[in-house]
Amino acid sequence: MNAGFASLSVLKSHLLAVSMRANLDYDAVITAMGLGMAAAIETFCNRKLARVENDVALFPADRVSFVLPRFPVEAVSAAELKQTDAAGFEPLSLANLSTSLESGVLYTNNGADVGPYSAQVRITYTGGFWWDDTEDSIGEMPDGATALLEDIRQAWLLQCQAVWGQRDKIGQNIADKPGAESPLQKIELLAGVKEMLRPHIRMSLI
Repeated sequence: MNAGFASLSVLKSHLLAVSMRANLDYDAVITAMGLGMAAAIETFCNRKLARVENDVALFPADRVSFVLPRFPVEAVSAAELKQTDAAGFEPLSLANLSTSLESGVLYTNNGADVGPYSAQVRITYTGGFWWDDTEDSIGEMPDGATALLEDIRQAWLLQCQAVWGQRDKIGQNIADKPGAESPLQKIELLAGVKEMLRPHIRMSLI
């Protein structure tokens, strides 16, 4: 089971004592926490990190570059342009686009906008990082995929450990106090985690 940037069993091995790892009582809480911290890291880095095959991204057509949300990019399988709803999406020639696989940015080769602002471009592509989310760690990385960078994984584990360590302080008795604000709402990434993630932030292009 995916619990963020690893399987639930891997995350439990970092949070629980050996004698507690077979206990299923906290699985739902740990999974939710792991997924939540992974989402917080994606927000901080301004990008999607998980590898997805044939993901779809939509953009206004009045531009010469298209910043894909997942990278590194393995392949762009289709580019399409929709001028009107009635016409629908029609194929664009990939020969007219160049892709920076490492940065996940597509460029028009002629330096001209693909179309007007009212038109849409749809890009179908495969990109992002792969990690093994099988409980027995027997998953095989697909050919051409890129493994999740270890510093991102370690930043996630460090953040999860910090949140788990505060669990006794953040909501154990929240059900006894209806309407009380949960300190979970105030959780921020650790300063050390932010420093580990800074090299992986995608800066917004203006």
